[in-house]
Amino acid sequence: MFPPKVIVRSATSVDIYWSPPAQPNGIVTFYALLRVESQNQIRVFLEEDFHATDYNLVPGKTYMYFITVGTAAGNRSSETTVITMPDNTPANIPAPENVTVISATSIFVQWRGIAPSFGVIDQYRVLLNAGRDTAVDRGVGLETSVNITGLRPFTEYEVRVQACLMGVPNGCGTGPGVTVKTLEAPPSNMPAPEVTAAGPDIVDIIWGPPLNPNGEITQYMVYYREAGAAIELLINRIAATPDKLKYHIRHAGSELTPYTQYEYKVVANNSKGMTPSPWTPVRTMSAPPQGMSPAVSTVVGAFAVEVRWVPPTKKNGVISVYRIYYKKTQDDPTIPANTKSVTLSGSTIVTSISGLEPYSEYQLKLIAFNEAGNISSTWTTFKTGESSPAGLGSFDIERVTNGLAVILRWGPPVKPNGVITTYRIFEHGSSVAVFQGLNREFELRRLEPYKEYSVQLEACTSVGCTRSLPQPFYTAETAPESQPAPMMGAVTATTAVITWSRPSKANGRITVYEVYRKANARIQKRSISEPMVVYREYATEGDTFSYTDINLQPFTEYQYSIKAVNSQGGTVSPWQSVFTDQAPPAGVQPPQVNKQQHYLKQ
Repeated sequence: MFPPKVIVRSATSVDIYWSPPAQPNGIVTFYALLRVESQNQIRVFLEEDFHATDYNLVPGKTYMYFITVGTAAGNRSSETTVITMPDNTPANIPAPENVTVISATSIFVQWRGIAPSFGVIDQYRVLLNAGRDTAVDRGVGLETSVNITGLRPFTEYEVRVQACLMGVPNGCGTGPGVTVKTLEAPPSNMPAPEVTAAGPDIVDIIWGPPLNPNGEITQYMVYYREAGAAIELLINRIAATPDKLKYHIRHAGSELTPYTQYEYKVVANNSKGMTPSPWTPVRTMSAPPQGMSPAVSTVVGAFAVEVRWVPPTKKNGVISVYRIYYKKTQDDPTIPANTKSVTLSGSTIVTSISGLEPYSEYQLKLIAFNEAGNISSTWTTFKTGESSPAGLGSFDIERVTNGLAVILRWGPPVKPNGVITTYRIFEHGSSVAVFQGLNREFELRRLEPYKEYSVQLEACTSVGCTRSLPQPFYTAETAPESQPAPMMGAVTATTAVITWSRPSKANGRITVYEVYRKANARIQKRSISEPMVVYREYATEGDTFSYTDINLQPFTEYQYSIKAVNSQGGTVSPWQSVFTDQAPPAGVQPPQVNKQQHYLKQ
């Protein structure tokens, strides 16, 4: 709260002026002007128009004035203003007899000089709005007229003449005033409007009167332009309302685009001209992007694709991220698609996606996001390049009964990864294919019965081949062949040791060896007996075998043969003869003695 201003009217009266507080901090309920004299005598003036006149003062005496301001929360006082009344002042100081407004900033003031009989005048001064913020104090010496310039346009001034006595300290008095108003001038100091984006195509504009209306504001014109543009467009004319401190309009429509920088200004008009405010920038709010073209996919081999795209034709904001969705096309519509995604920064326009399956069709779409929403492109398709096949199965092997061939059949790879150009079959360890072609059946010949072989399948596309693991198999069993004759070991009169080996071509797993025997006595010229099995050997895993035949007849010819048997038949070796050793005779009967009488001659 500023202290009051005191203007001396005469040696016995003063005019006091004050202003409201800079910060009321509430509703002001009263103003009180207090005067303090030297004996601490206090007089209170309750006024509301910020002006009071104090009469009947004592010349030469000192007075103090201060203002107390009250609200519902309390009151506060200003500092004091001290004034010492002059001992004497000119009497009958006249009001100006001619005050003429010349322009918006100047007036002409003329008054009658004070007769010497009322005192010798030292100087005249012209006071405009004395004691108020718009006060003007102009000294003119002993002149009785003056042109006063530099005034505020369209402002009311109270014009008063002040006269000072020569030789009297502070001997100045002030006459009554004449009120005039300067002419209008174009307004000035128009504040920039407050502009707020209320949506992607909505802007609120708020403004107040110019700081210097310089007349009666008749209308306001609101302009806008795109930031940096030279063309400005009028969007509205608003008639001015006296004493209205805030105006508000809303600019909305298709001429505003989302997330675009605009500038707004307000032009104030009065009868003498106009003044524009500074431009105020504002950016409209974001809206979902528009115009997303499909991404361009360039296949990079069998497992990756390069994806390029251009930003939406209307970003309508800052693109924060791009998200790429891709999925493999399924032949079976009942199988749900396994959709994957890649998220990228909003500044990215190219990327690569890896980990794809070879020779597969994929669908891809791109979504652009800003803070207000998103826009999606349509699905596009691409097909990855070929690769070597994967998932080769095993052969289905059909054994030919003669054991000399097998029929190999196989299915396509689980993942061909392209167009199969050829199949090859290799015997394990050989680099020369025994088959090459597109058929998936082949008879492998020139084999041996019941022999282990191993084959590998190779499938090829235009870019590479894949070979399966070796698959072993056995050819079919056939009857064994070429069983060697047994060999004879130690022979006694009643025993013989027979040994034998495996057939040269077992053609299968030997399940049993049968030892055949037949006998032919040397002395008795009997025919050879029928062959009979004397022994069977089931432990057939070895290479050599033996059997000891017992309870043979001494000095007898025996013949032995070996029969090797597998699941498909048997083969018999040639006969091998052996003679048992002699032994003392056996079964000799005692002689028979018949009684006869014979006499011996002497």
